[in-house]
Amino acid sequence: MSVDITNAVWIDVNSSYLQNTKPELLTDINAINNSLHNLFSCSIGSRYGLREYGSNLYYYLQEPVDNITAGNLRSSLVQSIERWEPRIKVNLGQTYVSPLTNNDGYFLYFTYRILSVNSIGSLSLTAKKLTN
Repeated sequence: MSVDITNAVWIDVNSSYLQNTKPELLTDINAINNSLHNLFSCSIGSRYGLREYGSNLYYYLQEPVDNITAGNLRSSLVQSIERWEPRIKVNLGQTYVSPLTNNDGYFLYFTYRILSVNSIGSLSLTAKKLTN
């Protein structure tokens, strides 16, 4: 896949590429969403050399799946974004975390404004508890 990077504001490497393939380059909103996915996937304290980087997503997945935990998870993830992703400002009115109907995780939806180009982006993902 060829990516036109001539007009891109940001460029990032897709973190889900396979080792035996050439990594895909992501631009702009896709690069920011990849960065957010990496932030949410990294537990605080697990990154060597940058122990404070990450989020508490995995911690909250071990708590009861309910609206109270969903609100706490939303607040925690927004704080992580504010600290580690300075390119964006989260739109709190259009950001939510909802328990899944089968109580095994959460649906996450974040809307944000990209500060340097004043455009809107969003990220949605599902975070589920690990089962044995």
